[in-house]
Order: sequence, then C-alpha cells, then structure tokens
Amino acid sequence: MATLLKGGALFLHVPKTGGTFLRKLFVALDLVKINFARDHSDMRRTLHVSKHHPGSFLYSSLRLGRSVEREAKRSFKFCFVRHPFTWYESCWQFMEDLGWQLPLPPPSRFGFYNDPWHPLEPVAQAADKDFNSFMRKMTRQHPGYLTRLYEQYAPAGWIDFVGRQENLIADARHILDHLKVNYDESIFSSLGRVNASKTLRPVWSEENKKMICELEKGVFEKYGYETG
Repeated sequence: MATLLKGGALFLHVPKTGGTFLRKLFVALDLVKINFARDHSDMRRTLHVSKHHPGSFLYSSLRLGRSVEREAKRSFKFCFVRHPFTWYESCWQFMEDLGWQLPLPPPSRFGFYNDPWHPLEPVAQAADKDFNSFMRKMTRQHPGYLTRLYEQYAPAGWIDFVGRQENLIADARHILDHLKVNYDESIFSSLGRVNASKTLRPVWSEENKKMICELEKGVFEKYGYETG
C-alpha cells in the first residue's frame, strides 16, 4: 500500500527494493498516518486512488478526516529502486518462495470496483524454476520491464526523492531528517533483516547479463548503476 507519513510525506513501495524494512521503520517510529490504495500502488494509482480504488479512498478519507487523495498529491513523494541484477535475482527468489502465485488483491470496500493491476503480473507470466530460463522469458516477452516499472513509481515531475536499496539506511536517514524526526541510531539494527528468501541466490549466464544491460539501459543510466 501507499503510506502517508506524519510530517507530510508519501511513500510508494516499489516491489523488492527494501520497502518492507522501511515500513517497519516507520511503524517503529510512529510515523504512519495511514496506509491506503493497495500493495505496491504506483504513482498514478496512488494519486488517483478515488478512480482505481474508490472503496479505499472513501474508507481512508473518513479515517483521515479529509481527502486522502488531496493529501497525497501535496505530500513529499519518495520511493526506492535497486540495481537491475539484484532486483531480478530477488524477484525470482520471491516468486519461487510464493510458488509463482501472486497475492490476491484485497477485498473491495463497500462493494466498489477494485483495480486488479499488480506490478509483478508480467513476472508471474514468465514463471520458471530455472533462473536463466526465467530471464530469457522476461527479456523476450517483456523487454525493458524494470525500466518501465521504475518510471511508474518515479515519473519526472512527480517524485521528490528516489533512494537506492543499496544505500537503504543512509537514504532512510535522509527521509527522517527531511521530516525532522528524532531517532536513536539503534533503531536500524533493532529491526533486523526483513524478508530473507528461502531460495538460494541464482547464478547469471553472461548472455542474460548482457541482455539486461542493453534492455534496462534506462535504469543503469538514470540511477547511476554500474553494468559490471
């Protein structure tokens, strides 16, 4: 879900970029004002939640005491991204752990329409127990998938800050400092590791690595990731 934080910030949770750790951090610091929309709602579906998840919009607005959509639009908006290599690795491990079945969407509130979109649907379509076979399917069926995915969460002109999973703690500090939150440094170590996969980390074929460097060029260039 999208998360409105005290202090006027909006967190958009890109799958497999450290978002579960961040949510635990925000809860531990009592920063969560309200969660709304649905898991991994992108920028468009979050800022126009009344269209995509009208039940959630109504419920969240009633709890908030004002329009959650209006509050989201005027908030400081941030999300996190991750290196394409480790993102695809982590996503494949996650789906293996789930048996390639995406979580069901939450039930519609008050009988309203609920947008069935899930950002990992293309990943589920490429299901394969062999990582490199999975990657070949992704590059053929959904070339440049991750570049497009990140753009859905961090479109130019709408996002205020994009952190990197590799700098998770340092960038989380940046968010907390922006919100003028007082915290003890021990909070980060106290949360521990989150969402550790049961599936072993896969080994890339050089062919697939080369293909991802070409097809996800937008991510490498925009966020300054090394291709080596």
